[in-house]
Amino acid sequence: MVDGEAKKNEREVLRKLEEKIGVLLDNTTYENLADILTFIRDNIETELIVAVKGGNGGLELNPVKTGDGKRFFAMFTSFDEQMKGPSKVQSTYEVSFKSIFDFVMKSGEVDGIMINPFGRAFRMERQLIEVIVNS
Repeated sequence: MVDGEAKKNEREVLRKLEEKIGVLLDNTTYENLADILTFIRDNIETELIVAVKGGNGGLELNPVKTGDGKRFFAMFTSFDEQMKGPSKVQSTYEVSFKSIFDFVMKSGEVDGIMINPFGRAFRMERQLIEVIVNS
């Protein structure tokens, strides 16, 4: 269980992540991309919200399909971001970047993750995840 102070720090990290995503979306440069990747690497234990659905006797992550046919696990920086999606009532869990990256790299189910897919989204395909995992 995460104590109150740690949870407050985690919310601050997620707020900063949202800011960095906004900067990248407004000004797409390699420097801004490197800044986000470094920030995520430095905060790899930070937990984000993932939506799950029931199925096959267990829980399954609910992937988002993009226009190019790729599938990404949706991760959210807040419940407000999660509520922007089409399914308002979903079970959610908090999962660290590290845990979801490990799962994505071992799984053939998805092409990566997408942070805040129904807002100012940041898409991380396997190649970007590998950069973080291997650094």
